[in-house]
Amino acid sequence: MIAFDANDYLVDGLMRLPPTSSTTRAGSRQVEKRPSGGEVVRLRDPLELATDVESVLGEQSSRPPVTLCEEMQGPRTDSSRTNRDSGELHRKRNLMMAPRMVPLVAHVEQIRGERGTDRVPDFDPTEAGVEARVLLLLEAPGPRATRERGGSGFVSPDNNDATAENMWWLLREAGVDRRSEVATWNVVPWYVGDDHRIRGVRVGDLDEARPYVEELVTRLLPDLRVVLLLGRKASKGWARLKLDVPSIEAPHPSPVNLNSRPDHRQLIRDALVRARQGAGFG
Repeated sequence: MIAFDANDYLVDGLMRLPPTSSTTRAGSRQVEKRPSGGEVVRLRDPLELATDVESVLGEQSSRPPVTLCEEMQGPRTDSSRTNRDSGELHRKRNLMMAPRMVPLVAHVEQIRGERGTDRVPDFDPTEAGVEARVLLLLEAPGPRATRERGGSGFVSPDNNDATAENMWWLLREAGVDRRSEVATWNVVPWYVGDDHRIRGVRVGDLDEARPYVEELVTRLLPDLRVVLLLGRKASKGWARLKLDVPSIEAPHPSPVNLNSRPDHRQLIRDALVRARQGAGFG
């Protein structure tokens, strides 16, 4: 069981970490006052931020908490594209401070502090979070992952777009239990493009994103066994990391790809099955 009210930490629809009492905090930044005047701004460690969140949650008792049982913490299985439902998004936001999510919330907050809050969506809290043994790594968030562009605010197979829908069905067909097995993310964690259209990921994007992906894989996912690379850009970005974690390459689940290459659907499904097996499932 978990108990909290995630709305306490929502700012403009994005998860924001609460302040502590001793130091002025601004998102992923620690702002220290100089005796002579002015401020020194330092980026903070995501695990330190996670500790702050847990500490503050332990002190919150002024309002009745939202209590969620284990069965209510997983993704919906009745339909694809469920993130178009405002009630479902509200349920997910109320899961953002679950223990399995706190370090990932802090990680996203750190990236937002550097990249801009409108460009970095959250991990889907109905997936396994830091307990994930399989990381599903795609290219970059689409507009339907960002709230400011009419999306959910989550990197999720439940999003209201065709690529997410393809992934939702493929995960289901492969027998993946998203709540206990996987986390979904992107090799470039922020939206690339402008207010009019997304663009392709460039080499410079991969280089800028490399420290964040490395931190996620080496520090924040202690049970990780396999990384499933969905698409050439994800594979290219992963190769630049040179990390000693088993990986499996598969095609990207975009409708353009799967509609023109029907055999790629089976390739992705087979890769998901192999990833589950490599992680000790099934």
